[in-house]
Amino acid sequence: MQKRNFIALSGMLTLLLLGVVYAWSVFAGPMEKEFGWQRSQTSMAFSICMSMFCVGGLISGFLQKKFSSRVALWGCALAMGAGFSLASRVTSLTELYMTYGLLVGLGVGLAYNAVLSTVLRWFPDRTGFISGLLMMAFGFGGMVLGASGSLLVKDIGWRLTFFAIGVAFPVVILLCSTVMAPPRAGQVYSENSAACRGQRRENITASLMLQRPSFWIFFAWSSLLSAAGLMLIAHSVPFMAGMAIGADEAALLAGIVSVCNGFGRVIVGGLYDKIGRARVMLLVGAGFCIAGGILLYALRIGDIRLAVTGFVLIGLSFGGVLPMNAVFIRSFYGEANYPVNFSMVNMVLIVASFLGPYVAGVLHGTSGSYAPMTIFIILLGGLGTGLTIVLNKCREAREYGI
Repeated sequence: MQKRNFIALSGMLTLLLLGVVYAWSVFAGPMEKEFGWQRSQTSMAFSICMSMFCVGGLISGFLQKKFSSRVALWGCALAMGAGFSLASRVTSLTELYMTYGLLVGLGVGLAYNAVLSTVLRWFPDRTGFISGLLMMAFGFGGMVLGASGSLLVKDIGWRLTFFAIGVAFPVVILLCSTVMAPPRAGQVYSENSAACRGQRRENITASLMLQRPSFWIFFAWSSLLSAAGLMLIAHSVPFMAGMAIGADEAALLAGIVSVCNGFGRVIVGGLYDKIGRARVMLLVGAGFCIAGGILLYALRIGDIRLAVTGFVLIGLSFGGVLPMNAVFIRSFYGEANYPVNFSMVNMVLIVASFLGPYVAGVLHGTSGSYAPMTIFIILLGGLGTGLTIVLNKCREAREYGI
């Protein structure tokens, strides 16, 4: 099993590099200063990037079905290389949207789907834990590369930093693609082994999956709880700053959400392997409810330590959503059509990115407080818990014990 461990490490390295998209704010500031652009204008580049990430995942699914995961990774290297290199020469918002937004987002989506789809096939016995590790690498990429990218921007400027990323990252991704191939028969544990109980024996196509109530119930669960997580991440710094602490301290404490989000992906993924999908989904929903209540009370009494506790719990709970996307699709609808099916559920990011940060901004703008946001987080967590109960009654969950 040495080979599958090496493939997992290659997948983690690839996703770590792809996580650079989460470091957008590091580059946005210098560009706004140089061109006089507004934050709403540069934020649009990130929104386009996230939308194209979903489109890239969908295209990746079809490429893997017709060709292989390596072809999708080659496409990623080409798109990311061109996107960052061309972005280093932009002079207008349109050029920024076309290069960073369209090309980089497309490339990240191509590789993200390919890596998850390939690596998880090597670990039918540890699907939850491995998906958590991969998601953690993707999340930590924004933090690690954001810090190093910030130093590079200060030393050589954002243009040369973009160009360096456009040259170096595709090379590493191409190297990792050389080992990224699905297992042959007999290379992994049997699907009938005790470690693989609860996996679906039937393989469902994307068109049939979209007709299943179970898919849309889970899609709603993932959308609502992702929105709750993104809501706090997008407003974590002003939330903390509003509790009478300095801007630097607020940024440091707000970073707790991202760190716990990364660790939560591994912890919840491991719990999935131990206690199963139903209990994990209930825990995640309950975690958001409890965290929202803690944050609401922290605002009321002005307790920073209590607020940090709420941040930790939100981060851990949000960390459980993305791994569940990966393992749910595989366990409910099979492995044969997994790349395409997985790309469908990733569309939740489009819904969540609008529902979460935007609604939180509206609630704060109308009330002047983040208390309504915490109440909304409690509501979303409660809805997620209710959807889990409904999902447990679906035919797939009852027939396959998942």
